[in-house]
Amino acid sequence: MSQPKLSKLELQILEALWAHGKASIREIQEAFPEPRPAYTTIQTTVYRLEGKRALRRVRKIGNADIFEPIVARDVTHSRMFTS
Repeated sequence: MSQPKLSKLELQILEALWAHGKASIREIQEAFPEPRPAYTTIQTTVYRLEGKRALRRVRKIGNADIFEPIVARDVTHSRMFTS
């Protein structure tokens, strides 16, 4: 299976998930330094990553979906730097 192309923001979101394991969109946003991207920007990008099968929804707590990465950090980084 080929690795999807990832934007800088998508990589930053994956880094936040790799650091936390599982997180909601709000928790991902709070992992960014100030000035943070807008909540809706993070939300849209997370759903795009879900479509690229880089992460998945694991459960729902209230209105918040919880996501976890599917792709491994080392595989993603090695493919980025060798491509």
